[in-house]
Amino acid sequence: MNRLHKIAILSLWAGLLIAGCGNEEETPATNVGSGSVDLQLVAGTQTMCPIMDNNPVNKDLFYDYQGKRIYFCCAGCQETFKKDPEKYIKQMEDTGVAFARVIEK
Repeated sequence: MNRLHKIAILSLWAGLLIAGCGNEEETPATNVGSGSVDLQLVAGTQTMCPIMDNNPVNKDLFYDYQGKRIYFCCAGCQETFKKDPEKYIKQMEDTGVAFARVIEK
């Protein structure tokens, strides 16, 4: 395989990896509950996006679901999660993710 071919393949691969997040417009953090909340952080708190599991989370992008705060790497992943939250919660629990707990005041 020549050098130009390798570069083309690597470029295509890199583009595919970031395609899920690269074209999304950032949106402000989403908090589902009303009123103020306290966050109770747990050892082993989530650091990787549940959708693009090799991407670190952005703590400004989150979704509170059934008392759990889930963080995302981009707004596109946040929207994907909202379509089937139970699926992603189960996957995260199966891999030992400890969620930040949201406590309504």
